[in-house]
Amino acid sequence: MSCGHAMATESTALLCARGYSLRRADGMPVLQELSFHLGRGEILGVVGESGSGKTQLLLSLLGLAMRGACSGGSCRFDGVELAGAGEPVYRSQRGKRIAMLFQDPLLSWNPCLTIRTQLTEVLHAHCGLRGRAADARAAEALAAVGLAQPQRLLRQYPHELSGGMRQRAMLAMAVLAEPDLLLADEPTTALDATTQLAILDLLARLRRERGMSILLVTHDLGVVARVADRVMVMRSGQIVETGEVGTMLRQPAGGYARALLAAAQQLERREFPQ
Repeated sequence: MSCGHAMATESTALLCARGYSLRRADGMPVLQELSFHLGRGEILGVVGESGSGKTQLLLSLLGLAMRGACSGGSCRFDGVELAGAGEPVYRSQRGKRIAMLFQDPLLSWNPCLTIRTQLTEVLHAHCGLRGRAADARAAEALAAVGLAQPQRLLRQYPHELSGGMRQRAMLAMAVLAEPDLLLADEPTTALDATTQLAILDLLARLRRERGMSILLVTHDLGVVARVADRVMVMRSGQIVETGEVGTMLRQPAGGYARALLAAAQQLERREFPQ
């Protein structure tokens, strides 16, 4: 578990939502009156069952919510209002200041382009780098996430990398432009246990070294316990409980949070019997 991080208040938070809502084109609610904040350099874990709205929250912050959806309330990122914003606002933040790490690294890559092409596209778009300068920065990013022989990897296609290598390379691409906020959507689900731990430790290290805030969506309370400062529990598009991670995992206040914790402990005993 992360420790020693000063918790932000709403007034000093990097991301602050107040009554933030999202509705589908047909009026059905997706997110309902969410109020939360994320401090600079803080990791906030977002947990809940499938369909609770976790991923839709992340996508909405990038302006990638379902077609025709409309948002209400307020969700300010470093003073920029995202709720109800138009595409130019999202485009100004996406990639450069807010980046996303998706669940399945293979589906996130274009299979027809080399790793080099896809990493340097980010540098072209957000940093104005091209040619050898872009190649050098891309290689440095791959090395920074623990990938050996980065120059060789740049010449390869995504299918030539293992799942763990693809996720590390995807993380390198996400942080290339040194964003202030990383949205991580179940980033370890498709990986084996050893690789999961390596990715989580890497996220924690990047947070320490770069002061990057992370909104981490997961169904795994073990992931939250390892890296998060606070945890936010969602159900049916609503926040049902928020608190410091140690307190929440020891003594969840709400019945739904207690049920999630009990289910996780039962699963752990079944998978790792004493």
